[in-house]
Amino acid sequence: MPTRHRIRQAPVWGSPDFGVVGGEEKWFSDEKWMPPSGVQVGTVYGKLGDPTTPGWASSGGDCERLSKEEVKKRGEVPLIRSLPVSAVDGEKIMMSLGGPVAEDDWKRSKDAPDYKLGPGPGILNLSYMGQDVIATIQNVISAIEGA
Repeated sequence: MPTRHRIRQAPVWGSPDFGVVGGEEKWFSDEKWMPPSGVQVGTVYGKLGDPTTPGWASSGGDCERLSKEEVKKRGEVPLIRSLPVSAVDGEKIMMSLGGPVAEDDWKRSKDAPDYKLGPGPGILNLSYMGQDVIATIQNVISAIEGA
């Protein structure tokens, strides 16, 4: 769908209501919830592990890997870039759209405004300055014993 509609980038954000518990706002650092102005960094890859080594460990720098072209052909990674933005900014983006109204299950709550599916009239210009690299990451796992 994204390439059919000439979409080149997609903003991604969480709900601004994640920190509202029982009508009371509870944000980090007092609670576990990120405030609506926070930006969550993560991935849009929906499978486990490394997409360049599906089904086998990617330990060591000399393991067998699929090329970027092979990964794209498998269809398991998005073919458009995504950029995380805050829930506050995401809400503004949704409110700038025209077009038909989205289904009710798009609403974060019964009091949320109606979201429209576009197109425009809002125009979003995203800039992405990053590197498309394969690199080793470290997972640090720890246990704190005691009460």
